[in-house]
Amino acid sequence: MQRLNRLITAKRSFLLGTGGFLLMMGSEKYGYLMVGPLACIISAFVASTGWRWRLKMQNDRNNPKLSVDKNCDDEDDQGLQGKPVEKVFEYVWDSLQPSVYAFMGTVIGSYLPFIDFIEPYLLDGLLVVTIGITVRMIFTTCSVLGTGFSRKEIIFVNISWLPKSTLQAFLAWFAIDIMPKDMPDKKDERECAIRLFMIAMISILLTAPIGAIGIKLFGPRLLPRAN
Repeated sequence: MQRLNRLITAKRSFLLGTGGFLLMMGSEKYGYLMVGPLACIISAFVASTGWRWRLKMQNDRNNPKLSVDKNCDDEDDQGLQGKPVEKVFEYVWDSLQPSVYAFMGTVIGSYLPFIDFIEPYLLDGLLVVTIGITVRMIFTTCSVLGTGFSRKEIIFVNISWLPKSTLQAFLAWFAIDIMPKDMPDKKDERECAIRLFMIAMISILLTAPIGAIGIKLFGPRLLPRAN
């Protein structure tokens, strides 16, 4: 049974990963750069929903739980039972994340001298980020009210949802990349693209470290200890 579970996990991971790669390459080839990431998110959500539905149907029919990885010994692995594909992609992301950010930094650096451009947009960026964080905290609090969380846990949810860097870091430079570099009649559009890029960078530089520090400092104080 474990061998069958691993085979199913390998097939699902391969299909989902290959499909996402083809979606990204296809969207770039045909000039729809934003379609690829969106299609990857939707396909992963649809696949996950379908796998959960299939598992539920199998359980209702008293069939073996084919999508549950029982080869889990420690607490972290036990928390991932029933999500072996997610576990695979977590390992892949952990191994590729440094390279991804290094490549993105190289690409971004080739477009802009970051320090020279950030100063004119600093105040606007801080204002936009502050307003966005405030609105996000309001909606986050409203979304978890009535779910049984204590006041301290609700505060921690707001802190843990504060970082917003991975997707922004990946997509922020697209606005500049799709703009022609040497077209005088597109000067205003390029200025807007640079402004959008800089605000995204300010958001990343502000929320990512604050959120990470907040999670580490306030997690033990706000969350109840496990028995």
